Amino acid sequence: MKNIDFLLNKLRYVTNTKTDKELCKLLDISYSTLDTWKNNDKIPQKRLYEISQKVSIPLDELIRIMNNELNSINDFIEERDIFLEKDINLFKDFGEELNIIEKKQVLVNHCKKFDIQITEIKNLRMLYLFEYLFNDVERINKVEELEEDIKKLMLKYDPRLAEDEQTTNLFYSFLEEQIKNFEDKFKK
Repeated sequence: MKNIDFLLNKLRYVTNTKTDKELCKLLDISYSTLDTWKNNDKIPQKRLYEISQKVSIPLDELIRIMNNELNSINDFIEERDIFLEKDINLFKDFGEELNIIEKKQVLVNHCKKFDIQITEIKNLRMLYLFEYLFNDVERINKVEELEEDIKKLMLKYDPRLAEDEQTTNLFYSFLEEQIKNFEDKFKK
């Protein structure tokens, strides 16, 4: 990993941004400025002051964070443990023991907050195939065609459904309603 990748990952972490575009917007810098940093494999020290002002982190703290390189596996473990304590203990603020349903809801809400997609698909092979297929279809702009093919597959593999036109139309109407409910659930 290049030094700049490590630094930008840290900077994205402390600024709570996920992409270069978000980072540029937050720091009010152009993408070409970020590209220059990448090409030079460093963030100029003089820019750290401006960054600290924009993200409300004291300059000395930001410099400490940015200069804190991981020199050993122990450093990595220590950094990881600090990260886990800070961000992964999502239940500490509730002050009481949560049941499994409440914990699941907290996790779902946290995933929504950080735009993390969740899935009920447990079969990793199937999940990989769907993601691979979707990426290809999206690239060639045939998402709607894939959606129609998947609906036909659902009809094929559900033995409860007859293959007549009336049943197919009823199923498609029902499916559209379920898809809308599913989409609405993630918009909240």
